[in-house]
Amino acid sequence: MTTTPYRCAIYRNAMEPLAIEEVQRQLGELPPEVARSIDTSEAIAYALNRLPPLYATTVEGWTWNQERGRNSLGELIQMAVSWGIREAQRKRKPFVTPLGKPDESETALQALQHLLGCPDLGWPEIVPILEQRLHDRRVRPSFDRRRVS
Repeated sequence: MTTTPYRCAIYRNAMEPLAIEEVQRQLGELPPEVARSIDTSEAIAYALNRLPPLYATTVEGWTWNQERGRNSLGELIQMAVSWGIREAQRKRKPFVTPLGKPDESETALQALQHLLGCPDLGWPEIVPILEQRLHDRRVRPSFDRRRVS
């Protein structure tokens, strides 16, 4: 059986933790009862939708983007988060159904994505990727797929 190698793209938006930190900082400046009434997920998502993404694929790129975000975009992050908090305080929302919890198969898929470092991994790619990883590490699988009926 021939398998084609599947390269897993690992990338992360360095802007996300910067927005989260700023939301937490600004909420800390509000009276506790007001801060508790704000949906932080809404505030973060609102802010991120108004900020440029800073994706990185390496540790060095991540560090560089974090510094760039803090130094060059700090004021924009503060402003976007302020808007996000203000918007999250409003009770009228056009969309009110929260994203549900994933089912067991989706939870298992997410665990495999994390374990294999492949955020875009789907069910169809799992067997070829595992075969490739086992082959690359010269580990022989403990089962013979030809004997499985």
